[in-house]
Amino acid sequence: MERSPTEAPTWSRLAQGRSIAAQMANAIAMNYGSSKKFPRFGRGPNMRASEEVLACFYDLADFDENKRFNATIKILDACKSNGKYCMERLIGGLASSRAAARLGYTTAFTHALRAFSNDWPAEALFELADSKLDSTKAEGSAGVLGRHLLYTAMINSRCYAEVADELVERELAILDKHHYFAMAITQSVAELAKQLDKATFKTSVWTKIKSRVCKTFDSIAPEWLYFVLLIRDMFKETRKRDLSFFSDDGKLSIEETDYENVVNVLKGIPGDQGRVRESETGNCYPMAVALGASTSSPYEKQRVAGGQGERPESFNLLYLLSS
Repeated sequence: MERSPTEAPTWSRLAQGRSIAAQMANAIAMNYGSSKKFPRFGRGPNMRASEEVLACFYDLADFDENKRFNATIKILDACKSNGKYCMERLIGGLASSRAAARLGYTTAFTHALRAFSNDWPAEALFELADSKLDSTKAEGSAGVLGRHLLYTAMINSRCYAEVADELVERELAILDKHHYFAMAITQSVAELAKQLDKATFKTSVWTKIKSRVCKTFDSIAPEWLYFVLLIRDMFKETRKRDLSFFSDDGKLSIEETDYENVVNVLKGIPGDQGRVRESETGNCYPMAVALGASTSSPYEKQRVAGGQGERPESFNLLYLLSS
């Protein structure tokens, strides 16, 4: 799929990448077998990779999904002999704004974690995040986004559920300082929650977010309504006990008096605060932008979370509200 360097990817084109991701997963499985059979490369000396491998890191940022696919396969192979260098390059690339870098690097990094998680404990990844992805700069810094993508890759690899506590805390720390990541972060936390049993969910996730979620329609933030809609079928006892706006069958129970509040949630302006903002400025924060951050591609998440890109073709929250 060729395009000029200045041509922005459309939502439909980005969606087509899912088939490439499926092909990539199959190819990796064929090359390496099950995760228990992956060769251990260790973290070893930080040796410079060959020119061919270096070119692959460049290709990870290409808009051509086939180039990204081939680059990922070669980088995973290079990890066996030069793992430390490759992993550090992948982590650094999460903060790159070049072309499709965040999509390519996040995809490759997720597959690397899935393949070699035994060699890369969570503590080592958190150390690299803290040292290589600076989050102290002004709002909108690439390092903040890079950290979120690193945590998302850890979650999507499905290999780090044992550090759910710290993953949630780190994601919430980003959300509290950079609210434009809210929908992307709650999407990732929901994905993490689905990997946990009920007891772990309660201690590692629910206790940290309960005060944000257990609210009424006039005060709940849209990202947390989206979160509970994503997990409502997984933790039914928690839903019935702590959330007042669900019926026993898991559907939303919206009273007529809440219609205006629900509309404000969909706009992304919770409660009275939102109405004041709308009346004073004549604008609102459109839910469409936030909803785009919930799509499957990490690159789509970062583009929309940063206020860029097109309106998504389908509004996931609206769909969940109606289901």
